[in-house]
Amino acid sequence: MNAAATPSLPLYPPSFVRFGKIGAALVGVLCASILFGLLVIGKQQSVAAQDSTLLLACFVQLIAVALQGQALGRSVSVLQVQRAPNALWQAWLRQWLQSVTRYWALLSIAVAVLMLTPGSPRHWLMAPALLSLLLCVGMVAVLARAGLLPRRLATVVEVSLAALLVYLMAASQFNRTLDNFAALPGFMLAACALAWPVMAGWIMHAQSDALRTVTGSQTNVLRRMRNALARWAGRYQPLRMFGADPDTHMLNPRVLLVVAMVQNLAFFAQLLPVQWGEQATPIRMARLMLVCMTCANALLVRDLHWRSLLLPGGTRLRYLGTRIVLSTMSFQAPVVILAALGSMLLAPHAGPGWHSLASVAIPLLELACCTSLMTLLRTLPRRLQVAGLLCQLLPMSYAYIPMWFKLDVPQATWQIGIGYTLLLAAVTCVAQLIANRRWTPKRLLEALTIA
Repeated sequence: MNAAATPSLPLYPPSFVRFGKIGAALVGVLCASILFGLLVIGKQQSVAAQDSTLLLACFVQLIAVALQGQALGRSVSVLQVQRAPNALWQAWLRQWLQSVTRYWALLSIAVAVLMLTPGSPRHWLMAPALLSLLLCVGMVAVLARAGLLPRRLATVVEVSLAALLVYLMAASQFNRTLDNFAALPGFMLAACALAWPVMAGWIMHAQSDALRTVTGSQTNVLRRMRNALARWAGRYQPLRMFGADPDTHMLNPRVLLVVAMVQNLAFFAQLLPVQWGEQATPIRMARLMLVCMTCANALLVRDLHWRSLLLPGGTRLRYLGTRIVLSTMSFQAPVVILAALGSMLLAPHAGPGWHSLASVAIPLLELACCTSLMTLLRTLPRRLQVAGLLCQLLPMSYAYIPMWFKLDVPQATWQIGIGYTLLLAAVTCVAQLIANRRWTPKRLLEALTIA
């Protein structure tokens, strides 16, 4: 193969390119809506608006790093065992680094422009600096997974990020952490923003001669833990991403499931702690809509074998919808329970007894309701699926736009009590009854990522 033809080769499958465009479009639409409010409505933007946009950009950046890392790992595994010219690897790596840098620059510029507006409470370098540091940390794990760095670094980075995220979300320290980061001098923010370009240059310099991988293996303890986790995750068969082309080869779908688990942890941590009898606001409903969007791409079937679809009554043919919901819940519920227990321990006035039980049960009911609705939505035609997801933007707009632009719009509230619990249970049961009728073995096989 001619190395000169490498830049014309696609780096990623079309499904990932589509996913990346959607993520960048979400950040762009959010920034454009806030700019429209500043220019047309004339309201001074709040810190919450910029922080929400920055956090959304961080989530999109993490997803992009995870998926781009899979492309790097595939390239290293293929070129390492084949007799390929060094120029081929260097050209591919250069194109890959340009793709990663382009995506980081797009997200950074979008949020930085928002912070450059008059009256902005944040320094405009905060977004490029935070996204650059996040990209560098994630890239260490990506390079370690691909074999370009010691593999133990991947485990250290991933465990550290997970522990940091759990602490920040459970202790509600995100805003304080962002305030401390924004208070850094401008030259320090500029140095943080240049961290990724410097790291990209180092990667290109380290691989300037030939493909160099690091030999070594994990310790026995880490290997046993990873094998046990792989066996547990191997029992789950994920469904295709929402809107994915059935003929398109997807990247490893389990990465998306881990991302969905982290997103649900982040969303539910913002909803916790919840107390029986407290007043809920549209902000809670808007965040539940975000959980619905996450669950649409994180549906699972557990302990599925193709032979069971051919047997009479196999896989409980009348209850496929319920099986999908229970399988997804068994994967996602432990994270929600840990977040609820963590919020109860850190809450200064956590109520004892059945009030504490309600603090765990209500988030689980909300997760079950969101999962059931998305399980039903996946059985509808594609146009209705898109319409259903777009309808979820209405409560999000009703909740966030008045808060961001400080508009005097009356906000509806409701009490988290028996009525709210019965409503969640009723919606869950109705959605599962309809989903059980619509899910068939044929539809399930078409929705599986590996048919």
